[in-house]
Amino acid sequence: MKRRALPAILGLLLVGCGPPPDFGPLAVYDPHGRHYESNVFEGTIHVSEGCMTVRWYGDDVVLLFPSDEVTWDPEASAFAYGGQEYGDGDSIRLEAIVHFGRTSGSVPEACPPSVRVYVLEAGLA
Repeated sequence: MKRRALPAILGLLLVGCGPPPDFGPLAVYDPHGRHYESNVFEGTIHVSEGCMTVRWYGDDVVLLFPSDEVTWDPEASAFAYGGQEYGDGDSIRLEAIVHFGRTSGSVPEACPPSVRVYVLEAGLA
C-alpha cells in the first residue's frame, strides 16, 4: 500500500509544474520586494515585432513588469496589468515606482539595446 502512495504523491506535486508563461514582447522580472514611494508613469503603448515600448516624455522606453502581475495574450496582441488590458496605441497611466535598470530582469532580444528600461515595482498593480 505504501508503494502506491509515493507515485500518487509525486504526481500531485508535478501537476503545478508546467511550461513557463509566455510573456511575448513584454520585459519581466521576478519580484524581490517593494518600496514605499510612488510616481506617475504615463504614455502610449507601441507593440512591435517582439518588443513592447511606451512613449514617455518623447522617448520610447521598455517597462519591466513584475512577472507575477502581468499576462500576455498572443492572440489579441495585448497584455493585462493592474486589472486593465492594454494593446498597441493604448494610453497607459500607472501610479508606480519606476526606476532605471536594464539588468534587473529579462528584456526581449527584439528590444533595441539603446532603449531605456524602467522597472515597475511589484505589488502596485
